[in-house]
Amino acid sequence: KRIPEVVLLGNSKLTEDLHMLLQEPWMKKHCKFLRGSSLLAADMLRTKTEKAQMAFVLANILADHPDLEDEQNILAASSLLKTYPQLPMRVMLLRPENRQLAVNLGLDINICF
Repeated sequence: KRIPEVVLLGNSKLTEDLHMLLQEPWMKKHCKFLRGSSLLAADMLRTKTEKAQMAFVLANILADHPDLEDEQNILAASSLLKTYPQLPMRVMLLRPENRQLAVNLGLDINICF
């Protein structure tokens, strides 16, 4: 059974906890963290998104402004969808009422959780 390769893309500095987790041998072999944005074509090339089998847009559950966090994640997911329309995706939203905004920007309501 093949273990999938995982690329984490974040626009902020790697936290100490995540850095420590990524140093674990089983993680170090299969998981990479890159700093960047899904809104930038160059960063999508670095992550090899065109070869991805799945994309997850995850929310920061500690965000001070949950609506802003959701808006940014919806924008990121929308950008991914426009560039890679066949890429399966799941989008984490902090506030369920923001699902309608995702739909208004072209995301399928069923990919939002």
